[in-house]
Amino acid sequence: MNTAHELGHKREHLERLLSRIALAQSCYGHFYVEHNHGHHIRVATAEDPASSRMGESFWGFLPRAVAGSLASAWRLEVRRLRRRGHRVVGRHNDVLTSWLTSLTLFTALAAAFGPPVLPFLAGQAVLGFSLLESVNYLEHYGLLRERRPDGRYVRVAPRHSWNSDHTVSNLFLFQLQRHSDHHANPLRRYQTLRHFDEAPRLPSGYATMIVLAWIPPLWRRVMDPKLLVHYGGDVTRANLAPAARARLLRRYPAGASTASTA
Repeated sequence: MNTAHELGHKREHLERLLSRIALAQSCYGHFYVEHNHGHHIRVATAEDPASSRMGESFWGFLPRAVAGSLASAWRLEVRRLRRRGHRVVGRHNDVLTSWLTSLTLFTALAAAFGPPVLPFLAGQAVLGFSLLESVNYLEHYGLLRERRPDGRYVRVAPRHSWNSDHTVSNLFLFQLQRHSDHHANPLRRYQTLRHFDEAPRLPSGYATMIVLAWIPPLWRRVMDPKLLVHYGGDVTRANLAPAARARLLRRYPAGASTASTA
């Protein structure tokens, strides 16, 4: 799925096709639509289902991200098809064709190895997209783009994504951990992604941070103070989970020093 993510951002038709094929095994082909035309537009805003909020656990984020991304992908694809004069249900629908590709793959594997293989295929698909959403959870946790005087959000900048320069996990993930440059320059190829000093930094690589995200009390203990330091101690500048907003404002009152939150 990480390879699919990288290929899906490129202009070349073959690379985009390979991205969609790579997503077929996880039944998450709609990611191709939502990630490029939804997440990258709305990243670090309250409107983005793939941007986690301060005070939101991973286990609360996961169903919101899965359902929200699917709904967003469908809306985006319907709008694109109608704008181009195509039928919604047809061969031009990238969401439907991605699901058809997954169905064809699973049917072929079941025919080759028997129906007992289907639970294993379903299990690996759920594990695959859950790991993807685990990465989404930690990449933008609590970060919020500022609004301009006209009400629109400012342009995406390196400060709107968490960064990690840990070498080993970056090698395994095609420099995905240099996520700040990726969002600021989505067409830049993975091997040329750069570090920016203004980007907030994760305390470890993705492998460690994913496990931490699965344990909400530990995640909050580590990441909430870092998020507050990034915003100079002003919790109102963060992307707050609505259900946790009152609690967070009480715990981190305006004017409290960043040292007192650590």
